[in-house]
Order: sequence, then C-alpha cells, then structure tokens
Amino acid sequence: MAAIIDWHSKAVLSHRISNTMDSQLVMSVLNDALEKHPHPEIFNTDQGSQYTSEIHTKRLKDLGITISMDGKGRATDNVALSASGEAQNAREFI
Repeated sequence: MAAIIDWHSKAVLSHRISNTMDSQLVMSVLNDALEKHPHPEIFNTDQGSQYTSEIHTKRLKDLGITISMDGKGRATDNVALSASGEAQNAREFI
C-alpha cells in the first residue's frame, strides 16, 4: 500500500493497494494526489528505492516541491498512516 497524507490535517489524499511496492505504484498515487489537491511545499518520504527513483524525484523537482526523506530505518515515521485507520481499511480490503 502506498498513501499520501497531509501531515497538517492527517487526511489521506490518495492511496493504492498493490502486490508490489514499486515506482509505478507510488507514481500513480503521487499523480493522483497532485491532480486533486494543491501542491505541497515539502514532500516527505522514507528512503525506499521507489521514492528515491529518478522518475519520482524528477516529478517533484519539476514542480518545485522540496523533497524531504526520513532517516534510514525510521519505521516509526509511518505511524501517521496507522493512526489514520487506512492501514486497517487496507487489511480489511485484502
């Protein structure tokens, strides 16, 4: 599952469920969120290869969005997704 969350409101702006966590999945979620919502000043992710991929970082840079990445091994940074209830909804969906 990939999701984009507004850190201020905790609203899930876009999400998708897939058998693979790859660049295609995160780009789908990113493009959906960018089409439906105002562009953020800062976009924060972990350091997964799908988020550090050229296609993902280029899209953000081309839009003038500052890229911020969590420290290596910071699994607790995903707590907002769990707290939002979306993780539970995804488990129920599967």
